[in-house]
Amino acid sequence: MDKEYLIPEWRASVDEIWAILKENAEQIKAMGAETDRLIKENAEQMKETDRRIQKTDEQLEKLNRTVKRVTKNIGGVNRSFGELVEILISARLWEKFPQYNFKR
Repeated sequence: MDKEYLIPEWRASVDEIWAILKENAEQIKAMGAETDRLIKENAEQMKETDRRIQKTDEQLEKLNRTVKRVTKNIGGVNRSFGELVEILISARLWEKFPQYNFKR
């Protein structure tokens, strides 16, 4: 079989076919190594993303506690301000009743 063509349309010899198969095998091997590298890189990125999500969750929880505390304090200030107004105004209010024809 000295350079005898197996399929005349392709005009490829056995040596050429083996060379192509060898080249394909090398490409598949290279692709496998690249795929492994990409998988490892992706795993590292996912770990970093998980770490950032955990940190964000902790910050949100801290912010929620702060908002609750501030809301409670503001409610207390509003209540105190209302009581102050009542004390200041209602103390002498009864003196104005006669002007408006209110009875005490």
